[in-house]
Amino acid sequence: MAVVDVNYKFIMIDVGSYGKNSDGGVLEHSEFGKLLYMKKLDLPQPKAIVENSTELFPFVLVGDEAFRLSENLMKPYPRRDLDEMKRRYNYHLSYTRQVVECTFGILTAKFRIFDTNIAIHPTKVDKVIKAACVLHNLIRVEEGDMYNSESIDTAGGAFEPITNICRLNKNQSTRTAREIRDKFCNYFSGAGAEEWQDD
Repeated sequence: MAVVDVNYKFIMIDVGSYGKNSDGGVLEHSEFGKLLYMKKLDLPQPKAIVENSTELFPFVLVGDEAFRLSENLMKPYPRRDLDEMKRRYNYHLSYTRQVVECTFGILTAKFRIFDTNIAIHPTKVDKVIKAACVLHNLIRVEEGDMYNSESIDTAGGAFEPITNICRLNKNQSTRTAREIRDKFCNYFSGAGAEEWQDD
């Protein structure tokens, strides 16, 4: 489990959960997830994203359908009965999430140990993964942006869509979180609209 920034660097990793666990469950039980859902992460205060506007938007993480919607974690609208505004929102969210996919693609391209089963004792695997993530960040700082989203092949790799998501009772989002998602939805169909988004 990882959180990455726009420069394809890891800013949080959680290593050691079993592969059979759902991504949503892993996040819920991680220290980071507990802080996120209890609103105890030290995130910046909400700010306006439209010039000369008083409407404030919180800083959010972007996730997929596996995660619980919260005030600081946005996920797509369910795919059934999407209107144009919700479709645009989902598109922008998906486009943004590609940074995560590409970060893992860069990590795998740089450290070929992740192309196959890791042939070391299971007690050492977590340390290897953590070390690779730290080295990845150092290399990103030294080499700069030699990779971009167009140069990373994520097809068919470790980025298969989640098809069997474990639904937990606590997967219900709050009204405030849904209102925030709706506010972003309106933004992407209004002031944040891009000319190409409906192509």
